[in-house]
Amino acid sequence: MQSIREPAGREPDSRLGHLRLTFLAAVATVFLLVPVAQAVAATITIEGAGTGDGTVTTDKGTPPINCAIAAGVTSGDCVSTVPAFDTVTITATEQAGSEFVEWGGNLGTCTGSTNPCQQLFFGAAEAKTGIATFNEV
Repeated sequence: MQSIREPAGREPDSRLGHLRLTFLAAVATVFLLVPVAQAVAATITIEGAGTGDGTVTTDKGTPPINCAIAAGVTSGDCVSTVPAFDTVTITATEQAGSEFVEWGGNLGTCTGSTNPCQQLFFGAAEAKTGIATFNEV
């Protein structure tokens, strides 16, 4: 880093140098801490659809999702907080007499009938909703 020099014939002011360093440190702190504070956790919510029954689970989260779906109605742990920048495996398991049909919502990589699927969560501003459709067979 290039040093800042006083004009010729002028004595350096130590207070000014301290002020410059303090200002630079404060700016660096703001730019370094703000993105970290925003990237603490993300939220995933599971909803149900269809005429069948099943369960949706995740391998991570607080609490991990363990969401029962009966004819589109959810119960149990259907909302979870997951670490930012973490990949979560989401699994839909049909009950006897039902079949898993598809994912809906805004899960991104969890689309269609891909099961299990993996979703990467980026940050706290990110909230994802997965709609698991189970139909009777």
